[in-house]
Amino acid sequence: MPEGVHVALVAVQSIDGCITRHDDGGAGGWASAEDQRHFNAELASHDSAVFGNGTYRTDRELIRARLRPELLRMVMTRRPEDAAGEAVPGQLEFTDQAPAALLAGLGHRGRRRCALLGGQAVYGRFLADDLVDELVLTVEPRVFGAGLRLVATPIDRRFELGDVERLNASTLLLRYHRPRAG
Repeated sequence: MPEGVHVALVAVQSIDGCITRHDDGGAGGWASAEDQRHFNAELASHDSAVFGNGTYRTDRELIRARLRPELLRMVMTRRPEDAAGEAVPGQLEFTDQAPAALLAGLGHRGRRRCALLGGQAVYGRFLADDLVDELVLTVEPRVFGAGLRLVATPIDRRFELGDVERLNASTLLLRYHRPRAG
């Protein structure tokens, strides 16, 4: 684990563990207004965010409209050169670095709190590499039966429940933390 960079995986999911609805391609229009408020507050408590190219393409206009110097957004992509014209140094950057190298680079740039924002492949890579310190999961009262899951590859990581909060009458916010050593 790179020193000094706390990684929080932040996601909204259905009761049955889907982060997308059916085949909607990642559009998250099904999350509650309370989750949206929570998400914005959570993101404001971080100085960097990492997400995949699919997540970026799905929410491109919203992401670009909310760029600000205090939040460095890193897009993981196999071909960062294809997005060179979209980069805004210090605010929106594209990388093909492996997760540990990306976090080390954030640490060298003075970033200390990274929000991991998806999608499924990015969540899987960071969890597989044991780089996630905290899970911040909103569970919405929906069952989709089909859609992308939080993770699609076999992974076995243990987390401890920290906090449970009701965002509204039916929506829960769960915070899990990496178990303390010893």
